[in-house]
Amino acid sequence: DDLEKLKQLIHTILERIEKAATETSVAEDPDQNLIYLICDQEDREDVLPIRKLLKAKGYDVKIPLFLGTAAEVDAKKREMLTRCRVALVFYGKGDEGWKNAIDRDLMKSKGYRVDKPAFRQLTYLAPPATDEKKEMIALQEPGLIDGLEGLSGDALGMLFGFVQKA
Repeated sequence: DDLEKLKQLIHTILERIEKAATETSVAEDPDQNLIYLICDQEDREDVLPIRKLLKAKGYDVKIPLFLGTAAEVDAKKREMLTRCRVALVFYGKGDEGWKNAIDRDLMKSKGYRVDKPAFRQLTYLAPPATDEKKEMIALQEPGLIDGLEGLSGDALGMLFGFVQKA
């Protein structure tokens, strides 16, 4: 009888410790709702509706630093890629070279995240439609959100679905 009581007591204590550790880790991670919205400077105005919607849902949305020295811009990009929970690439007016540079940055960033889990990578395709964007849709790239027809309810639904899973 005493052994069963001891087992129950240990079980209860372990549950409390686990619960406290979970609550502490969530409270200590200020970046748990950080979304790094990567866009070309020419798309800055076009991402405003997405930024507003994500902020309204409680997310902290940051965009790249566009002004400053190359070192400052690179340091900010590295900081965001180290901290974010979701990296959302807004592929609008940027060309294939811009997208390839972003993809390289995202690949390198995995090495920056020593103490953190990997972030969720999403790509939002925005107008103008290009052959590369159409190919990405045809190949059903993972984490792809088709917004080529504009900011539709379907595209937003996919965006929120992907972000919530991250």
